[in-house]
Amino acid sequence: MRRMSSKRASLWLVLPLVWVSCVPAGSRGEPEDPPEMLPWNPNEPVNPADPEDPEDPEDPKDPVTAKALVLSSNAATLALGESQALSATVRWSDDREEDATAQVVWSSSAPEIVSVEGGTVRALLRGEAVITATFEQLFATAQISVSCNYPEDAGTQIRFNATMPKLSWPAAFDKTGMPYAFSLEDVYCSAEQSEVSTLIFVISAGWCPNCPDYMRGIAADISDIETAGARVVLVEAQDTSYNPADSADAKSWLQRIAGNNIAISAGDSDVLPNPGVFYDSPLITAFPTAFVVRTRDMKVIADQGRTNSILPFVQIALHPDADWSDPDNVMIQNCGPEEEETFEPNDVVSAAAELTAGTFAGGICTNAPDYYRVSLPGRFRFSLELRHAIGDLDVYVWNASANAAVTENGRKVGSYGATDLETFEYSGPALIRVEGYQGATAPYTLSLEDLQ
Repeated sequence: MRRMSSKRASLWLVLPLVWVSCVPAGSRGEPEDPPEMLPWNPNEPVNPADPEDPEDPEDPKDPVTAKALVLSSNAATLALGESQALSATVRWSDDREEDATAQVVWSSSAPEIVSVEGGTVRALLRGEAVITATFEQLFATAQISVSCNYPEDAGTQIRFNATMPKLSWPAAFDKTGMPYAFSLEDVYCSAEQSEVSTLIFVISAGWCPNCPDYMRGIAADISDIETAGARVVLVEAQDTSYNPADSADAKSWLQRIAGNNIAISAGDSDVLPNPGVFYDSPLITAFPTAFVVRTRDMKVIADQGRTNSILPFVQIALHPDADWSDPDNVMIQNCGPEEEETFEPNDVVSAAAELTAGTFAGGICTNAPDYYRVSLPGRFRFSLELRHAIGDLDVYVWNASANAAVTENGRKVGSYGATDLETFEYSGPALIRVEGYQGATAPYTLSLEDLQ
């Protein structure tokens, strides 16, 4: 008889898993199918996210977001003055596309070259600019280039109310006296010249006796002229020997008469493509003379030959779109009611304001004069401070009965020069009239001093 091992024996009994369906007593129903048994994955959460849970990242109810912004064009070349409409389209996360032209924020990297408003871009100057459309966190850009051609209606002669010929001076001099290639096409097209509203061409001759004083008068106002947006070009037509003058002659004459920092120096003999075009122009009938060119279309808009007075260069630069065909009858309002004196209304003799010694602010802001009564019985000094370049004002002692200025020794009593200070002395009582020369308007400061 074999002896059993002392080691314990282990017996594993593997039983099959049986699904038992219980049917209620008396029921003849068939047993239900067992549920599907899926393999267990230890990496799955025990309770998967409820598809209806609003925090589920895969929830189909998540908000729709803007995924891309697209412009109708990402590059264009425009001629000067031309416009083009850009549109913007938003692409959403649900694959929809929507026109957002009116909703985006439009901007230009160089608004002086290309402006943009509501998606419409306009070419203002030769150059380039980047147009940007922004929507929420998205943006899209378009590169816009502006080409420029000189006005096609330019002729070969200089005439009033006509486009200047396409002239250039390869050997001109800038206002500091340095060599300078000067071109009217650059003035018309270049962004560097965008703040220049007018060019003042002063035509002179080396033998001309009145030319120095004319140029010195412009030099005295050069700061106001340039601030208003004008640039001065001196064109020397002839030298002291009546020979055609070049740019070097112009530079030498200008430096001798008025110094540097006044004007571009250019000669009539070295202008291209038509040397002598100034001397031969029907616009040039005497020396000195001047005419003004509006740079936005290069048209001659004012001519010294149409007035016996010096052209109001500052006013023309400030108002280049006014009609300057008759410079003596142009009414430009350089001040408003807020700058009128507190004595208003004093525009007629019967409403003349009573003045006492002191200083007062006022203005000739319409075509009507201002009247003042000085009751001081003795000697007084009447002074008027103004910006002559803005508007030329004059002041007179007035004879109400004759409706004219009082005269002494055949000369009007008052002050009517061409400076920023009009002043005179007289004995009261007196009626004073302040008026704009040739319709000029300007604010002023009035002072009355008792000299007794």
